[in-house]
Amino acid sequence: MIVDDFLWGARCLLRGFGWIRRPGLRRYVIVPLLINLLIFSATLYWAYRRFDSWLSLILPESMSWLAYLLWPIAILAVLVITFYTFTLVANFIGSPFNDRLAEAVARRLDSPPSPGRQTSSWVRQISGALLGELRKWAYFALLFVGLLLIWLFPLTTVLTPVVGLLLSAWIGAFEYLDYAMENAGLSFGEKRRWLRRQRGAALGFGAAVVGATMIPVVNFAVMPAAVAGATELWVRRQAPPGQPTSPADEPSG
Repeated sequence: MIVDDFLWGARCLLRGFGWIRRPGLRRYVIVPLLINLLIFSATLYWAYRRFDSWLSLILPESMSWLAYLLWPIAILAVLVITFYTFTLVANFIGSPFNDRLAEAVARRLDSPPSPGRQTSSWVRQISGALLGELRKWAYFALLFVGLLLIWLFPLTTVLTPVVGLLLSAWIGAFEYLDYAMENAGLSFGEKRRWLRRQRGAALGFGAAVVGATMIPVVNFAVMPAAVAGATELWVRRQAPPGQPTSPADEPSG
């Protein structure tokens, strides 16, 4: 069952790519995509401009000849750092748009937002989305502290890669499922408890998100696709057994 849930959760991300191609939903995708391109380009340009100064800090002048040998490794390191910085910032700035996208997908699946959310103002929804992102970051920071302790303790150091992968998948699931759960009116504690109950599907979805973000070009569309896919995961896991939600409105692809 856990394996089936894991694979089903991973497929939800693929379905998310189908959702964002649907008419009526593209308007929630275009702006985040442009934000992603702008932030990534600006971050990459800034890293390129600072590269030589960073290299001079690492290497003394007498060993400057090593710079040519270290360029490939250094460029790879800068790309990795740039990518994760870009992802963090893009998710924060794009959170209000992601919030609206999750709401639109949920409506297509006959799962409207909570009554309190429907009556709240646009400004309050934006501020709530940004505050929610900050709270998630605080939670993720605590998880990373736990990973650091595992790495520092000699008897558990060997577990660090496995725990790190699981942690990345869990964070990926929480990051994008949060929009649908927030629209449904769940508290932070209720979100965590629901994710634990759906651990297999959540980890499968999160693992697929982590894998997709490593693919060049595809990573630009991962954010909206993950929001849409996570919303379908959430809605379909709320439906009574044997009663699929709006099968006629399923996305193509």
